[in-house]
Amino acid sequence: MNPQPVFPLVAQHPPRFTSQIPQHDLVVGERLLALAQPPPELHPWRMLPSLCAYPYLYLYLFILPSIPPLKVLQQFLSLRRIDLRHSYRLKRTPDFKGMPNLEYLNLEQCTSLEEVHPSLKDCKKLIELNLSYCTKLERFPYVNVESLESLDLRSCSILEKFPEIHGRIKQGTAIKLEVLGCSKLESLPEEIGDLENLEKLDARDTLISRPPSSIVRLNKLKSLSFRLCDYGVFFVFPLVNKGLLSLESLNLSYCNIIDGGLPEDIGSLSSLKHLYLCGNNFEHLPQSISKLGALEYLDLSDCKRLTQQPEDIEYLSSLKKLYLNGNNCEHLPQSISKLGALEYLNLSDCKRLTQLPEDIGCLSSLKKLYLKGNNFEYLPRSIAQLGALEYLDLSDFKKLTQLPEDIGSLSSLEVLNLNGNNFEHLPRSIFELGALEYLDLSDCKRLTQLPEDIGYCKRLTQLPEFPQQLDKRDADWSNDLICNSLFQNISSLQHDICSSDSLSLRVFVSLKVDIPSWFNYQGMPKNWYVSDNFLGFVVCYSGKRIDCITAHLIPLSCDGGMSSMTHEFALSNNSLYSYECDINFLLVPLGGLWDASNANGKTPNDYGCIKLDFIGYVDFIGETDDDFGEKQKFGVRLLYKNESELCIGIRKRRYEEEASCSSSKKQRQLLQFFPTSPGL
Repeated sequence: MNPQPVFPLVAQHPPRFTSQIPQHDLVVGERLLALAQPPPELHPWRMLPSLCAYPYLYLYLFILPSIPPLKVLQQFLSLRRIDLRHSYRLKRTPDFKGMPNLEYLNLEQCTSLEEVHPSLKDCKKLIELNLSYCTKLERFPYVNVESLESLDLRSCSILEKFPEIHGRIKQGTAIKLEVLGCSKLESLPEEIGDLENLEKLDARDTLISRPPSSIVRLNKLKSLSFRLCDYGVFFVFPLVNKGLLSLESLNLSYCNIIDGGLPEDIGSLSSLKHLYLCGNNFEHLPQSISKLGALEYLDLSDCKRLTQQPEDIEYLSSLKKLYLNGNNCEHLPQSISKLGALEYLNLSDCKRLTQLPEDIGCLSSLKKLYLKGNNFEYLPRSIAQLGALEYLDLSDFKKLTQLPEDIGSLSSLEVLNLNGNNFEHLPRSIFELGALEYLDLSDCKRLTQLPEDIGYCKRLTQLPEFPQQLDKRDADWSNDLICNSLFQNISSLQHDICSSDSLSLRVFVSLKVDIPSWFNYQGMPKNWYVSDNFLGFVVCYSGKRIDCITAHLIPLSCDGGMSSMTHEFALSNNSLYSYECDINFLLVPLGGLWDASNANGKTPNDYGCIKLDFIGYVDFIGETDDDFGEKQKFGVRLLYKNESELCIGIRKRRYEEEASCSSSKKQRQLLQFFPTSPGL
């Protein structure tokens, strides 16, 4: 079959995506010349010389498996844009002498490219040059910066020398320069300081250990980053000399900086907002660092040799986030408590730090406090004065045996992580944490009960993750005593369910995937209801979210005109931590189901069966998954105030899906619970 001829077509604008250009077509117009995977038999290259007269040409060569010699491009005087990205076999660029109007050159991921032609220095109108991920690029001798706005050399991993800078940059042209991942690049030229409009320079993962002193002349530079990929050398930053007036972000993380590597006059960076120094090896910081009045973010994490902070740290009046985790500081400066703007403080894994300042409670703006893995034996009482605190991580405190008794004063606390501690009990005031949503008590092996009033944490929607049983079988994920204690206490959440118009039940979530063994009891006593002792039915389920539950209390006999008592309960789950693989818990109180006015003198013990009708969550298009019932798992237990002399439980049976109501697409899954057979 003969190939179809190629016809010129008019296109008003360059295509945004490769798929917009038909394969095998040569698209020619006043503003566009595009070649998309041309078949060898058509040889569209032969047509290029005849197109030189077009006034505004854009050349797109998308994802070409091979590129023939590009000598034909030498006389394209009107060519503005060349896109050769992903041309994996391209080894050399064409001669650019015949392209004086070239503005955009994209050679991204030309992974065989070895050389950029020296004539590129004559392209004075070049605005953007992308050579990122040209992993075999060795020779890139010149670049003209008169019109340049972006030079991207990311991951040119064998490029050893930065190109020689030609031309004088125009006023008002903002420049971005990226050499991230040029792992053999050892230096930048002194002429870099002449790029007075440079706003961003990213030189991470290079061998640059001595930035040129001229870099401080870049008074429009806003973001500057270095990171050594060879820890065999030490990094030294030049004296600021009152330069870098616009610098807002300085990232020198993992640069192997030792004492003397930071400039003593670093405090003169008057516009600096973000300073990243993590993973370095200095033992002291320059004293002038406390003069950074605009600093909002300071990262000193993982500086293993850092043993002290500046005593006058209080002068960092704008500081909002402070990372000191993983350091070897033995104490914190007392003045840290005067950082009135501080919102985030991370002191995790500071193994030599044994205490917090006694007046830590003065941090009136603090919202997040991370203290994981420290060796504190006590917490200062003033920690309870952190009225704005929303997140507190006290996990893996092996030496901490108790919490401050007035921890309940943390009125804004939403997340409390007590994982892996040795508490035997929690302070009663913990029930006063009215904003608490998530409480983690996992791996607290000595904890056997919860405070009696924890149920008054009205916003607590995340069920604590309880300790593993200390047996070798690891058969259960929870401590049964804790599980029982929890539901004893949260039963108070539904104490007024009878007077509620919404009849809404709280749902608690646990980050586990199996139904706890505590719910696996079988059989139901004949006289299951014990006045002033029975609290309700505790239900556990996993899988898809459930919208509401309809409970039917069914009589043992239909004699005397007895009928079922039925109520529908909405399920309230506002947890931000709920996922399909989690398990969910709720308590159905008898007070919300039992209607004494319609009992006709009967007692709950005359009702021997409870049927629970779960209605699946309906998403925004009004549908539920067809396999809703297949994926759900359920467990139920009767809850008593005191069950020490009772042998209780429920036998359960799952039914297939009921027929859906014609006016609704909701899907129902039935659970029905029967009394034990006579004689059992």
